[in-house]
Parts: sequence; C-alpha cells; structure tokens
Amino acid sequence: MKVKSKRKAVLPTESVIKPPASVYQLRVEDISLSAGKHKNVHFKRLRYFGCPVLKRGTNNFPDGTLLRNMNRDQFIREMYCLLAPNFDATRSITFSVILKYLAWLDSKGHAISDGEYFVSVRATTPSRVDLIN
Repeated sequence: MKVKSKRKAVLPTESVIKPPASVYQLRVEDISLSAGKHKNVHFKRLRYFGCPVLKRGTNNFPDGTLLRNMNRDQFIREMYCLLAPNFDATRSITFSVILKYLAWLDSKGHAISDGEYFVSVRATTPSRVDLIN
C-alpha cells in the first residue's frame, strides 16, 4: 500500500518563473562610486577627451576646462555595471587604469566604437616594412 504524503506541492509563482527586471536610469553626470573615505570615483570624467581631473573635494571640473564629449556613454554605463558590485579600493585602481587607457586612446587619436573597446593599435600603426617602402 502506497503512503500518501501530507506535504503540499509548491506551486511556482510568476516571480519565480520570471523574476522582475531591474531598470537603472544612469545619468553619466551622476554616476560615482565610493571605496571608503576620500576614495570617490566619478564616471563623468570618462566622457570627455583626455579624462580631465575634477576640482579637489568637489564633483566639478575646474573653470576653463575644455570639455569635448567623446560619446562614450554606453561604455561608461557598462563599466559602472561591472565595477559597482562590491566596489572597493582594488576596483578603484581598475577605474584609474581605465582612465589612463582612455586618455591614451584620446592622445593617439583612437576612438572606441560600439562594443569594440579594446582596439588593436598594431593594426592601425604602420609596420616596419611599410616604413621602408
């Protein structure tokens, strides 16, 4: 004889089948992260040519700073989503490396395009054979 279980079956709810999506409205000017005391990073620096520095202790660029928009908003949002979870001092160092990379790209005249964030400089610079000929 089969023993009937007294447990009720758990029926899946809509939230289990299809969890609610998170929607973030990220305005580049407002995106910043903190890794403790005096370790704030402001993503709006990535938006402009050369990644200009901000006034110490503020969220503003110094007066007279030339701000040339490099159209990197999608890249900035993606970097924020990668760095934001568990942001700490190590990830703030990663942010400073991204700053240096973008400033270097700007100084060489390269631009990032949709999804192509890490360009091959070798392919864009003349080879030794090209210089000889």
